Amino acid sequence: MTNSRELETEERLVLLLQRLRLEEDFNTVLVYGKDCIFHSLLEPLKIPSVIVASSSFNFDWNFSSSTLILTCEAAGEIGESQQTLQKLQRSRHLVSIAQETHPESVCRDYNFKEQFNVAMVMPDFYQTDVIYSCRFFQTPNYEAINFFENKPIYIENFRNMKGSSIKSVADPIPPRTITYVDPNTNQLKMMGYLSHLLTTYCEKLNASLEFIDISKMGLKKASVQDIARMAVEGVLDIANGVGSSLQHSTMDTISYPYLLTSYCLMVPKPANVPFNLVYSMIVDPVVLCIILALFWIFSVLLIYTQNLSWRALNVSNLLFNDKSLRGLLGQSFPLRTNPNKHLKLVIFLLCFASVMITTMYESYLQSFFARPPSEPFIRDFPDIANFSHIMSISRIEANILIGSKNVHFSEISKNQLVIYDNWTEYLSLRDSLKTNFIFPVTIDRWECFEEQQKLFEKPTYYLALNLCFTQFMFFSIPLRKYLPHRHLFEDHILRQHEFGLVKFWKARSYFEMVEVGLASLNDLSQKKKPQSLLLEDISRILKVYAGAILISICFFILEILEYGRIFKRICQYGRSIMITTMYTAYLNSLFTHPPYRPLIRSYEGSTDFDWNFSSLTLILICGSNDDKEHNYRTLMKLQGSRRLIFNNDNSQIEEICNNYSTKEQYNIAIMEDNFDKIETIYSCRFFPNTTVEEIGLSTVPETIPYNMVYVMIVDRLVVGIIIVLFGLLTMLLIFSSKFSRQDLSLANVLLNDKSFRGLLGQTFPFPANASKKLRLVFVILCFASIMLTTMYEAYLQSYFTSPPYGPRVESFNDLQKFKQKVAFSGVEMKLLASLNSSRFKKIHDTNRVIFPDWHKFLSVRDSFNTSYGYPVTEDRWTLYEEQQKLFKVPSFYYAKDLCFTQMLFLSFPLRPHMPYRHLFEDHMLSQQEFGLVSYMKSRSFLDMVSLKLAPLKDLSQPKPFSPSLLMDDISVVMKAYLGGIAQFLEMRDKTQVEGELLNFLLRLKLEESYNTVLVYGKDCIFHSLARRLEVAIVLVSSGGTDFDWDFSTLALVLSCGLDAEKEENYRTLMKLQSNKRLIYTEEVIQPESVCRSYAIKDQYNVAIISVNPNNSIVLKACRWFKDPNYEEIDLYSNKQVFINQFRNMHGAPIRSLPDKLAPRSMTYRDPKTNETKAIGYVANLVNNFVQKVNATLVMDLDDVSETIFYGNISKWTQEDRLDVGMSLEPTWRKINLDTFTYPYVGCTYCFMVPLPQSLPYNQIYSEIIDSHVLGVMLLLFCIFSLLLIYSQKKSWRGLNLANLLLNDKCLRGFLGQPYPFPLNSNRQLKLIIFLLCFASLITTTMYQAYLQSFLTTPPPEPMLRSFLDVDNSRYKIALSQVEWDMVHKTEGHMMHIIHKDRLKVFDEFNQFVTLRESFNINYIFPVSDIRWETYREQQKLFARPIFYYSDDFCLTRLTFLTLPIRRYLPYRDLLEAHILSQKEFGLLRHWIDNSFYDMVKLGLTPLEDLSLPEDDGDAIDLDDLSWIFALYFIGLALGCIGFVMEHTWRRYRMFSGT
Repeated sequence: MTNSRELETEERLVLLLQRLRLEEDFNTVLVYGKDCIFHSLLEPLKIPSVIVASSSFNFDWNFSSSTLILTCEAAGEIGESQQTLQKLQRSRHLVSIAQETHPESVCRDYNFKEQFNVAMVMPDFYQTDVIYSCRFFQTPNYEAINFFENKPIYIENFRNMKGSSIKSVADPIPPRTITYVDPNTNQLKMMGYLSHLLTTYCEKLNASLEFIDISKMGLKKASVQDIARMAVEGVLDIANGVGSSLQHSTMDTISYPYLLTSYCLMVPKPANVPFNLVYSMIVDPVVLCIILALFWIFSVLLIYTQNLSWRALNVSNLLFNDKSLRGLLGQSFPLRTNPNKHLKLVIFLLCFASVMITTMYESYLQSFFARPPSEPFIRDFPDIANFSHIMSISRIEANILIGSKNVHFSEISKNQLVIYDNWTEYLSLRDSLKTNFIFPVTIDRWECFEEQQKLFEKPTYYLALNLCFTQFMFFSIPLRKYLPHRHLFEDHILRQHEFGLVKFWKARSYFEMVEVGLASLNDLSQKKKPQSLLLEDISRILKVYAGAILISICFFILEILEYGRIFKRICQYGRSIMITTMYTAYLNSLFTHPPYRPLIRSYEGSTDFDWNFSSLTLILICGSNDDKEHNYRTLMKLQGSRRLIFNNDNSQIEEICNNYSTKEQYNIAIMEDNFDKIETIYSCRFFPNTTVEEIGLSTVPETIPYNMVYVMIVDRLVVGIIIVLFGLLTMLLIFSSKFSRQDLSLANVLLNDKSFRGLLGQTFPFPANASKKLRLVFVILCFASIMLTTMYEAYLQSYFTSPPYGPRVESFNDLQKFKQKVAFSGVEMKLLASLNSSRFKKIHDTNRVIFPDWHKFLSVRDSFNTSYGYPVTEDRWTLYEEQQKLFKVPSFYYAKDLCFTQMLFLSFPLRPHMPYRHLFEDHMLSQQEFGLVSYMKSRSFLDMVSLKLAPLKDLSQPKPFSPSLLMDDISVVMKAYLGGIAQFLEMRDKTQVEGELLNFLLRLKLEESYNTVLVYGKDCIFHSLARRLEVAIVLVSSGGTDFDWDFSTLALVLSCGLDAEKEENYRTLMKLQSNKRLIYTEEVIQPESVCRSYAIKDQYNVAIISVNPNNSIVLKACRWFKDPNYEEIDLYSNKQVFINQFRNMHGAPIRSLPDKLAPRSMTYRDPKTNETKAIGYVANLVNNFVQKVNATLVMDLDDVSETIFYGNISKWTQEDRLDVGMSLEPTWRKINLDTFTYPYVGCTYCFMVPLPQSLPYNQIYSEIIDSHVLGVMLLLFCIFSLLLIYSQKKSWRGLNLANLLLNDKCLRGFLGQPYPFPLNSNRQLKLIIFLLCFASLITTTMYQAYLQSFLTTPPPEPMLRSFLDVDNSRYKIALSQVEWDMVHKTEGHMMHIIHKDRLKVFDEFNQFVTLRESFNINYIFPVSDIRWETYREQQKLFARPIFYYSDDFCLTRLTFLTLPIRRYLPYRDLLEAHILSQKEFGLLRHWIDNSFYDMVKLGLTPLEDLSLPEDDGDAIDLDDLSWIFALYFIGLALGCIGFVMEHTWRRYRMFSGT
């Protein structure tokens, strides 16, 4: 009884493991615990297994990660290593627990170890079939699942965390993390491309983001090191920060790389060169030397040509020739009265040189003055020391670069480096963009700086990509080591990248920083004064001029004092010294740096410096042991350089090669000391073994000329051998027959019958008693005949099968040789004759046929008349080549050897002075660049066919059938052959059928690959064939799957019979709808009914294989748009079995309805056809698709009883009443996209808000004074009152509250009015009154300036920035019922704070649209950014805009709009590909841009001004001064009251006697 129970339990557990393998494949089993029932399951599973009997192992898991873990008891896993825990954390656990063990405690224990894929079985599993699976986010924390239930045993627990928290710490470094406090909710919120990633991830998992209070840890702000440490310690789950690949050696505590960036320097843009340096920058040293050389040459020529003598030649006349100097500078100089010809020529050359020099210098000077060149850029890191800039870096970044041993960082001098320990201080310095510093920055942070500098008058910084510490750096997100949902987070990163959201967030980073106040919209660039030339800018010219004047004076004095001889000697001595110095310097330069190639010598065999020269270096080694290089950088940079070794010590060549291979230097060549004799170089070859190859120094042979190729085809040697063999065999036969030479003659040798027959393989008479020698000769003759006849028959059969073509025309001279005529039109003749083409002249007149009529010439050429050859351009030839694909045999070929011109440009004729010529030429370039010209050229022939300019038929000339062999001659052979074929067909069996079907299935795999085979039905021929295909097989004997298809979509569906496929699973039907289906049957069938039954299920890729009783295979493929609806295909033909039938629907209908929402789909009545048509950026998409697939669009607008609304259109597509809806549906709350296409367009859905009106005049007076300014003024008033009270009598006796607050002098002084001044006032009082007057000037001037400015141009009222501002404004929000339902169902939407009185919801969507299009300024309307573009275009017609698009508060920041489609739409893939191609081609953008004009054309939008006219009267009314008068009368009333009280109080004191 126990054995049977164990066997039954084992069988159930085996079934359970097989089911687990189907749910998710595993290829390794890990068993924990001692001997239990799981150990007996390993043999039938036949899977690699790892058994850990001790419940733990002390090695890291290095086997497969697709592992199933079986545990023999609840506490069976103890003491795994950390690496093993991490690798097997997500692996599935199946635990065998005791009957009394509660599953809740087991799940709790595993969850404590952060292992959540746990299932348990009890010993009574064979009776109950119950599996207990842990569920982390529910109570109780497990679920009992019956084995036969269609529910997954293991689920992804973290797909829905049900509000559980994800702990994080923010790294407040913009732009990746921008923290701010929401003024509405007073909660900490975040923006930035990193924060958006984490926020969307929490929304995706239905989790909440919890920020750890770092103040309890003693931190004010968390740095990068603090966050990395918290991730290692497990304090946080996912950090809201990044860590670079320079910091982390492993990826245990960081995620998949989030960003790929570079770490480079942002360098201040170099300033322009000062004007005083421009003069010297123009003249290059080389140019200056050339000018000096010209000056001396002209001086020598002038000296000689004046008197045709060298007597006047000396150093002074050569170096200080006045005429030559003036001439080169373009100044006048004295000329002899009767100069000779030589002198005139020299002066002419001198004047020409002066024109060149002065013109060139002036043009450069003017150019540089207008736009001075910039100072030199920093080229490398050591170059930083040559500039005044200082590199600023934080301590954190410096430590990372030092720790990673960055070479470039070590090249920066410490004097040029400033390291900031305070991270915040460093960031504020970098954000200030001060041009005194160089900052390291990543590419993503630089993009914000680049965006900010677009606001500057002139950019101040640039990113130096040649100054990068690393060009390749990853940014990853720190996370906890054993984070259970790490794979979901990394998948989320990839999806955000794939969809382009990360790029979008990064592009928005700067504007988010501006929104929060972390960046300003101010111009931080340094304002430069307008440049003008000052006296300082020409100081160098003045100095040079003064120096020249002094030198002239000195020489003038020397001449007067008759020191000419002394000066002459000095010049001669100086010239000798100069020549000697120049010669010595030249020799030294030749020795130091030989010409053509720099030379570096190392006598010690090694360099003591890092190699910083060219890597294109040849290394010459004077001995086999002289290379002793030990410098690491030199070895690294010169590892791949070529080395030439002079083996002067006669070392072994192989030993030298082995020595260098140990140093991993392989480009080695060796010369012996006797190289001049042997002329051999030894080159090392290291693979597979170290060998030496000898290379002879010989010339490279020339290529065989083309004219020899034709002669090489026929081998003359073979013909000669055959003739010689014939002669030898003849002589041997004659001699060996009678052993005599009497019959040996020329006639008997050349015309020997026996030898001739023998060589041709024919019979010939044989002597009865032949000798041995004669027999031997006959054997040789027979062998030769076999060789000759076999070779001949092989060539004969080859030529019978494919007869070779005749020789082609290879040159213009061959035209006359082959008598080939060439047809020309009259136009081409004139053109070629005018070009005087040498190639055209080579065509003889007898070979030319001229058609004066151009159209007749074209008709002859288009008829493919083979009597002529035709000149044709290459683009026209592509049409003929495409057309000849329809011919049985091509008639023409394109002879590139016979070209009149190899390069010909075709242009459009244009009228002269065409104003939009540049636009047309730019359009041509853009079409070429985008590939449209190539595409249109490839489509040209089909366009001509559609316009009936070219026929779709074979125009090649039929060739008469002239068989060389008659049927009677081979009748016996044919009879024997046909008899054998008949016998072969009768012997055909099932094995041959399987072989043919297997080849057919392999052919299908070549046509379109598949990696899975799904077989429906019971045992048939497909089951044996599928095993031989070497692909994954899924067998469904019942005809239907009870699970969702989770295998590959590249599946081939095979059905064992017509009724084998009974699939009812919705997911499987959806995923395998368009897959290829192959049906096998041995019954007599009606293919039409079979194809019709599958078409009802919207399955069209169907083929039927039927086997007849004689074992012949018949293949029939369904063709839905043909009559009959199938096609019989030969199994061995090249015809494609499965085709995409919906590429040409042959006019079949596509049912659709437009939602009539402008601008996406708008209907109108075509006046020509009286048909209803639709346009718009959605309607155009559907219309183009209908034309593309050759279908018919059916829109039954009159038969619709319900309201046409986009919600109803989606409902009708789900009910299969429509195929494709001409509408768009947002993906707000969509669970799946079964009835929707790939997203067509993404947009924001925000509000269009009325532009704020100007502030009324009566409020301007109060708006001028800010509350803080008013407080400061009151404080100043009190201070001045105190000072006046004290300074008058230098006593505090007169100080009381009345005198302080109602001080008459202070009030008048402050308002700039006169007041009594004491006659003999002291200095303190004068000073106070002076300060009071100064304050009155500032106050009154400032107030009047603001008042005049605001009265001239009143400021607008404040804009609405949030929903809270809307709730406090006078506007109402107008919504449709659909939008209100979306807001109502969205939890936590900010719009819930708005009071219901501020909302107006329209049940009818059209009423809402009508109100929105009326531009009613009492409401705020939700609108997409696409629809807003039409409103913005319309408002350009208004006198002033009425609304603006506010993206500060939105219904949704990003939503995707899709087209509703039928559930099982068979051409869904074509429609989605069409959507992508239209968007990629830019048509969507074009349609959206033209939407407003389409609406105007259909009369949906009026071309009129809907804005409210402004009041013409800008004059100030009495009502505008109401506040002034009110304050004035209040002041008067207070003054009267004070006067009465003061008078009453005085009378009271007089009467009372006090």
